[in-house]
Amino acid sequence: ARSNATSSPSACSGCRAAELSLKSGLRRDDGVEMDHLRLVYEDDALKLFWDADAGHHIAEWHGFARGDRLRHPAHACVYAARERRSACWLADLADFSVIDLEDQRWIVESFYPLLAELGVRHMGVVMPVKVVAQLSARRVNSAYGERGSIEFEYHATRAAAARWLATRSGAIKSAEFPAARP
Repeated sequence: ARSNATSSPSACSGCRAAELSLKSGLRRDDGVEMDHLRLVYEDDALKLFWDADAGHHIAEWHGFARGDRLRHPAHACVYAARERRSACWLADLADFSVIDLEDQRWIVESFYPLLAELGVRHMGVVMPVKVVAQLSARRVNSAYGERGSIEFEYHATRAAAARWLATRSGAIKSAEFPAARP
């Protein structure tokens, strides 16, 4: 139901929704500082960042999530896309598992249409390590891609996905979108 998809993620039990500056020394494994990232949302299944330099969100999914454990963080993504609009989105599924059929249907029919309504047009996807999870991700994205307005591109690394997103012509930074609706 649409009303559930737009509810505030902070109303979700167990959710920690806050915008925190990560200038306190977040570093990648190779030692490069990532001062341009701001943590927007975090729970067991998702770490959601805003990349201030690139002007897009980075959704880092972890483990296995189904039902509310998937939908609560997905609602946080919708809320974040409403607050900071961008035509580009980076979905890092490297550590994510298989999505069950009911949740695949929900993503295609509810979640992706909401992101598209908020202006997301290009999604760079870092594929899961496990082959069965890769098949699940491709199934969901191709099911939506056949009828939706989001272009999906698959990559082995986050850096490759970010490079691809940077090349998308017509990618609109958040400041160029009209103000968010209440």
